Amino acid sequence: MKKSLKQLLLHVLDYAGLFPPAKLPLGQTVSNYLEYMESEDNWMIGKLVIPIGKLDELEPYHLRFDEFDNPIELSILLRGGNDEKSFYENLEEDLILLEQKISDANFSFPIAEVKIPHSFYETKNANEFVGEVKNIFKDQNVISNLFLENHFVQDWQAALENLVQELSKIHGIGMKIRTGGTEAQQIPSIEDVATFIRKCKDSDILFKATAGLHHPFRNYSEELGTYMHGFLNVIFASIAHVDNIEAILKEESIEAFVFEEERIGWNDAFIDLQQIEKGRKETFHSFGSCSFMEPKEDLVNLGLWENE
Repeated sequence: MKKSLKQLLLHVLDYAGLFPPAKLPLGQTVSNYLEYMESEDNWMIGKLVIPIGKLDELEPYHLRFDEFDNPIELSILLRGGNDEKSFYENLEEDLILLEQKISDANFSFPIAEVKIPHSFYETKNANEFVGEVKNIFKDQNVISNLFLENHFVQDWQAALENLVQELSKIHGIGMKIRTGGTEAQQIPSIEDVATFIRKCKDSDILFKATAGLHHPFRNYSEELGTYMHGFLNVIFASIAHVDNIEAILKEESIEAFVFEEERIGWNDAFIDLQQIEKGRKETFHSFGSCSFMEPKEDLVNLGLWENE
């Protein structure tokens, strides 16, 4: 694999085998993740995605975790809430619980993810919302990054605009975009994904993605009867200095991109190793996927990953 592509995909995939469409049992999910972490492919694997309600169910695997030199890194899905009040209460309780659980086994919780309450999109009071979240977040020392999941509801653009402006003033809280689903109507349009990326980039907000990014490039799903987004499209569009993000997200072929040892390009836009490293640290964090083998096999079939 080219050095540039390996840098782009370094620890980029947070394994979410518990979730659709895979919906694997917890035991199989943990077993798969640990197998990937012990393989030569572990450079692409990021965190293991676990709902906070299943932390106690990991107890049978604690001895297995102890076999690793470094703690097993978990991305914790927090409960959230239907309105701001329940959201704040649950966030505070969840973070307290994580502080209590951190010493249970050889694992860590470097990141957490939580859905923004729907009521926020009605009030759009980002100053109050971010202020409350910040106050709760700063009182804990377990989570390094908290990602707030956006909802593509009516007038979401204005709500996001207010939100990222406030988030730009603080450190450690970023955004999350859902790029797919198990039904066609759950897949956001190119325009919506581009708008999300653009607003985060303009405000220097770190974000992650989840769902639907099983293939490197935009592709048509016969099962869903619609197009799905590609993870290389999304990552490149997030990092490259380009205005036409929509055009990058539309690309369906490897022929549209150039993969060189020390840079990746699209048209006349290139990102080199330094820009890729900076972009992954400051703009695009990772993406959640219920499959690791599917993305890998696609990269192998495209000749981008030498299958040893």
